Amino acid sequence: MNRSLEIPNLIVTKEEEEGGFKIVHVRSIEPVAEACNLGCKLWKNGTKTRDINDVPHYCKQPTILRFHEQRFGCADCADADGVIVGSDAVYEHVTFVQEGTWMTHRCIDYMASECVRTPFAEIARKVGVDRKTAAKAFSLRSDEIVAARKGVVPRVLGIDEIQVKKEMRAVLGDVENKAVYDMLPDRDEALERHLYELSDCRQLEVLVTDRYDPYRGMIKRRLKGRLHVTDVWHVVRHANFAIDEVRIRISKSLSNRRMGVALRNSKKLFHLRWHDATVEERASLVQWFKLFPVLAEAYWTKERYFELYLCQSTAEAEAYYKHWLSRLPGSVSDSFERHCAIPRRWMPMLIAYFEEPYTTGYIESVNRFIADQDRDGRGYSFDVMRAKFLLREPLADLTFRPKTHLSPPSRKRRVITPDDRALRDLQRGHHEPMVLRTTHAWSHRPGSFSISLRGLDLPYPPDIAPQMEAAMEALRNLKPTGSYVAGRCDFNRPFP
Repeated sequence: MNRSLEIPNLIVTKEEEEGGFKIVHVRSIEPVAEACNLGCKLWKNGTKTRDINDVPHYCKQPTILRFHEQRFGCADCADADGVIVGSDAVYEHVTFVQEGTWMTHRCIDYMASECVRTPFAEIARKVGVDRKTAAKAFSLRSDEIVAARKGVVPRVLGIDEIQVKKEMRAVLGDVENKAVYDMLPDRDEALERHLYELSDCRQLEVLVTDRYDPYRGMIKRRLKGRLHVTDVWHVVRHANFAIDEVRIRISKSLSNRRMGVALRNSKKLFHLRWHDATVEERASLVQWFKLFPVLAEAYWTKERYFELYLCQSTAEAEAYYKHWLSRLPGSVSDSFERHCAIPRRWMPMLIAYFEEPYTTGYIESVNRFIADQDRDGRGYSFDVMRAKFLLREPLADLTFRPKTHLSPPSRKRRVITPDDRALRDLQRGHHEPMVLRTTHAWSHRPGSFSISLRGLDLPYPPDIAPQMEAAMEALRNLKPTGSYVAGRCDFNRPFP
């Protein structure tokens, strides 16, 4: 059997299976001996068998190359003192094996690349080696790559943290280009030292972090003049904390135990944004609103807080927040002031988002990768975790088939065209009862308002009743000229 393994100067002579391994007998086509000098006269003197691990072949079965190494005899070989003693054991020069191991170069490369996303034990089972051997192969390649890797300082640097080995580690990434940057032993001294090293780098312009207060101090001390942006999610999630507090307080005050349990278990329902909720979820929310009007006030206060990030400029965002804070309903003001009031020291970082709209979402996804590796590895050192982090690459979409857009039903809002039955009925005056929710009372964009075409009886703040009546009349007289979004339609036109 003369089959090639795509290794130069090597040919297959026989194949067999033994103990779950695929044994491939190979030999050199033209063996080259390691002679002591050019004048040696060599003759072939049999072969010696060596087992060499190779990448998995044949349906990912562990493979061993049983290499029949050619042995030579030489009458002119000398000992250490230069005395001609001769030798009958001069072996051929093997080039496809990693020095210091009995594994092929491509086997080392395969294990090093696969170990980035896969635990050492699983790769060891695939190749047919010990777990420590897989770890050694990964370290052999990763040390070379990480040492030679010179990270390019990004323009927008994202900073987050994750707990590894019971310590908080700093994770840094390029959020603009979605690329990893570095992982540091801690988020305090090591991070501040690293930021100090970046102080002379003028390429770095923006830093995106959460609201961990030491981050603000480090950036202020070490990176003066750079724009510091607070992550969106770490701001708006406090509105969910506030509505949870209101919801739990109401559930504890109920005498009906079953209703109280149902209200406590509806956390995800009240966290939903109105425009993301399905018809069934909206109907369920409306039922709770009718039973407990305080929940309605808390929910719409939360929705208005989220709409802070619909502003178009820093001045508009700051004015919007102050107006929202001054118009809090009395029944829920304590909870929202406690959770959503932004400290004065963090206000510049919050409104900086409207200059550079970046978040730490990419760093959070990388944290998930690190957490999965830490859980699956159960014993990785920080150096191994850092190497896996730096060598991580996005999974490539490798397929030869044409891409088809076969996806499950989307939860996005349905678009209503002028030909749709809902708008036809609206023009004829036979529409179902609708409720308008105006943002005119709390928005700094006069004349913009939102309508709901779901036909649900939603409560709204009583202080905006005149604007709602005017909006309803404007809608009845409106001639549809484009597409309108069911659930929320923005018409940038002044009230009559």
